[in-house]
Amino acid sequence: MSVPPPIIDPPSPQPAVQAPPSGQLSPDGRSWWDGLKWVSAISPDGAWRWDGKQWVPVATNPPGTPALSADSPLNNNPYQYVTPGPTGATGVGLSVSSHLGWQFGGSAAWSIGFGAASILAPLLTSFYLPVLPLFGLWRAVIAIRSGRVIGAVVGIVLNVIGGLLSLLASGLIGG
Repeated sequence: MSVPPPIIDPPSPQPAVQAPPSGQLSPDGRSWWDGLKWVSAISPDGAWRWDGKQWVPVATNPPGTPALSADSPLNNNPYQYVTPGPTGATGVGLSVSSHLGWQFGGSAAWSIGFGAASILAPLLTSFYLPVLPLFGLWRAVIAIRSGRVIGAVVGIVLNVIGGLLSLLASGLIGG
């Protein structure tokens, strides 16, 4: 004798969710529907807000709509670019010493290091490194292009001196 299969009721149809009309503003005023997805209603600079029909200045928000700037924590725009201010981790503005320290970092530090090594090698050892000043000058150019001009100038001076010492050690100049 065979057992008949159990009768399973078909699932009840779920009501269709209708998308809002294109250009509709969300209830909180932070985004609007473009027909496919929700888009931030605040311009990247925070000066303009989309009211569903046009961009209006943030200062003229309708009553009940919060004024949001681009850097507001309530604005969930993943494409916004926030310009960091001149503060460190402590929130204190950059001091002269920290800016000066930045000038001697990165490519400028490499340039200074190559220059120092090209000066010290012929003075302390019996060999010289003729390509180090060239690498140092190359890193100084990179440092200048990245805004580290003070450190790059120090690196250029050291690499010129190191290059002259390498030429003296090789006997190409001075005798």
